[in-house]
Amino acid sequence: MQTKIDKEILLDTIRPLYVLEGKWTGYGKGNYPTLNEFSYKEETCFKTVANEPYILMTQKTWLIGGGQNEFIHMETGIISAIDMGVLRFYTCHMNGRIEIMTGKYLGLTKDSIAFVSDLVKNEINLKQALSSSRIFKFNPNVFE
Repeated sequence: MQTKIDKEILLDTIRPLYVLEGKWTGYGKGNYPTLNEFSYKEETCFKTVANEPYILMTQKTWLIGGGQNEFIHMETGIISAIDMGVLRFYTCHMNGRIEIMTGKYLGLTKDSIAFVSDLVKNEINLKQALSSSRIFKFNPNVFE
């Protein structure tokens, strides 16, 4: 039988992420086996919820370069504290993929989180992803 986790423990687990609140914009390069390398712009927004152990997230991506500025992807999600030092990241992508990932802080400074997929479900006609992972690195001035 699972015991209920004290809300203060869950809040202590999520609080280091409060530095992410707001809009973050960055640029990167992507590549996949079936695509040529591409450049993109990404905008990620985080919103804390007062006295609750979760953070709301939206992410949008644009293909850029060569005169392009084409919106190509969006996802929304929730990062939730589920146990002392353990986070769950639920995401829903606009293309029909949903993911559930579990994460833990890396290092003593709690400035990074490694998320690994527990579940990935895809729309039937979507190229099937079997797993995913993400590492969030952050401090008050930088989010990677």
